[in-house]
Amino acid sequence: MTDLVPDPAALAVPLALGAAAGVGLGFVLFGGLWLTVRGLSAARRPGLALALSSLVRLGLVALALAALARFDPAALAGAVAAMLATRMAMTRHLAPAPRRPARTGD
Repeated sequence: MTDLVPDPAALAVPLALGAAAGVGLGFVLFGGLWLTVRGLSAARRPGLALALSSLVRLGLVALALAALARFDPAALAGAVAAMLATRMAMTRHLAPAPRRPARTGD
């Protein structure tokens, strides 16, 4: 094959490694956000807690994504896709149960 069309088998390993890393990064980013939001009511300085948490989480994720991009663009693509999938799964799993409407008298 030419260099313009990558071998699909050669993309499988970087995509899989990126996807595995993306799941972990998704848990760090969105799980950390969930934990931060849950703890804001008990924080002495909630604004500072949210800002520091955001800086740490985003910094870790940015460093990891930059490393994956240097490793292989396919790894970066797999990581981003897996992070989004992790976000969707966590949103569904951690969402509060829907409230039932109050019953009115019959």
